[in-house]
Parts: sequence; structure tokens; C-alpha cells
Amino acid sequence: MRAAGGLIDDDNEPAPENVPKTDETSEGATYESWGYTGIWYRRRVGCNNTKAKINSVRATAEEQRYMNRGSWFLLFFPIAYIWDLVRYVNTLIMNYATTTRLLTGS
Repeated sequence: MRAAGGLIDDDNEPAPENVPKTDETSEGATYESWGYTGIWYRRRVGCNNTKAKINSVRATAEEQRYMNRGSWFLLFFPIAYIWDLVRYVNTLIMNYATTTRLLTGS
């Protein structure tokens, strides 16, 4: 992924702002409600999840609902990228083998 220009954050450390400081106390902390009353506001105003689907998938919404995990994995797995990478690496290997034979005379 890095070779393709993707940024990878592979440190499994929490973000600095989420780490409690050792000198902090809970004195003066304010406790308030989160504002969630158990009502789904989109549903209340009439928005439903009707016919939700992924547009790039040829299956209907009903077929997508019953796809198994393997089908979803293959749907999002970057198979074209993997094949391009395999072809590129094979080309590098073949070029290296050809160059090595020319230089060593074998």
C-alpha cells in the first residue's frame, strides 16, 4: 500500500488527547447527559433505510442483504491491485534473472 502512495498509520498507540494525564483529578469535572434519548431522529422524521444498497454491486438490494461473508470479502478485496502487483514483481524477477545471466555468462 505504501508503494501505491497510501498512508499507513501502524502505531497502535492511543491518540495523545485520549491518554489521561497522571496529575489530573476528577474534581471539577462536569457530568452532563449525552443528549441521546433512545429515539432515532431520522426515523422519527420519516427517513427509513429502504432499499439501501451499494451502487457498484450488480446484485439487488435483497440479494445483497443475504450475501455471506466470503462474498462481501471478495467484493471489497482489491483483486485487480493484487494482480497488477504480482505482474510487476514477476517482471522485476524476470529482469533480474536475465540481467544476472548476462553478467555472469551462465
